[in-house]
Amino acid sequence: MKYVYVVVSQTGSLVCRAISKFTGERYAHVSLSLEDDLSEMYSFGRVYACTPVIGGFVKESASFGTMKRFKNTEIAVLRIPVSDEKREELAAYLAAMYADRKRYHYSFRGVYRARKGIAYHRENYYYCSEFVRETLEKFGLADADEFGEVVLPAEFLKLRRGETIYEGRLHDFAAFAACTPFAPPALASPA
Repeated sequence: MKYVYVVVSQTGSLVCRAISKFTGERYAHVSLSLEDDLSEMYSFGRVYACTPVIGGFVKESASFGTMKRFKNTEIAVLRIPVSDEKREELAAYLAAMYADRKRYHYSFRGVYRARKGIAYHRENYYYCSEFVRETLEKFGLADADEFGEVVLPAEFLKLRRGETIYEGRLHDFAAFAACTPFAPPALASPA
């Protein structure tokens, strides 16, 4: 069985802490991964780890970028089962977006309005939750009625097709994934 992973996170950065404080939610960011060890995740966020003011479509990992910089990043990981064909289609879609990433921009206006509960969309501009929601819906991995007009990262923890398999530090996940057969479905935490 193949899976798509939804990774909600809290890096502990000033921006993430501010978002969490405003929303009252533990997690402030969300990414998608096709890798069982989360070695590559896709989202909209910081292009450069040291500055939050330049955003766009990015690859993320515990090994590079923002999440490498914030070593105590806390995550919750959900998996959604997919067919081989659907996973290949999603992989091709994400690769094409990444290859053309200069065309996509971080939606600072969208995230500002989202914190006020106001939906705002402009073509090729996204913030993390908006991108993940749109991608999951596009590939039939989530239903539109699972989300409100504005979606926060923590809402992905309630996906009907999703199953939470891990909560803990991102830097501990690879070791967890290496020694954990991902069946039976049970919430796991590092020892």
